[in-house]
Amino acid sequence: MFISTTNGTRALQRVEKSSMVVAGSIINRQSVVRFLLEKQPETLWILGSGWEGGYSLEDTVCAGAIAQSLISQSADSITVGNDEVIAAIALYTQWKDNLLLLFHQASHGQRLLRLKCDEDLKYCAAIDSLDVLPIQKSPGLLVKL
Repeated sequence: MFISTTNGTRALQRVEKSSMVVAGSIINRQSVVRFLLEKQPETLWILGSGWEGGYSLEDTVCAGAIAQSLISQSADSITVGNDEVIAAIALYTQWKDNLLLLFHQASHGQRLLRLKCDEDLKYCAAIDSLDVLPIQKSPGLLVKL
């Protein structure tokens, strides 16, 4: 099955030549963290695909969830490389107990609510609900690990 989205597809195309690409979200956060702790990449970039070419609140909170989990579960010292990661961690720390409310307030969440997609938001806010990890096998092709 192939799913093409305007933002997600563009984001994956921008990083497809990277040595390692995984697809992470709130729902598979722990799978991403386990994989990264096992692989121990020297440098890690967390790329949010955004919404309509711009900033996305839910992508930022997801980045913060991944970064915070990596830091708290790592036996080694992890250096946070920029202010964006610090801000993402702060956003996640503030909202981790009520991600659904945050998603309801986000612009994309508002759009989904207008379309009566309440269940979609509930699904997306269910942290660690899936134990799968899509990983890039070849440019443009993600497979389940």
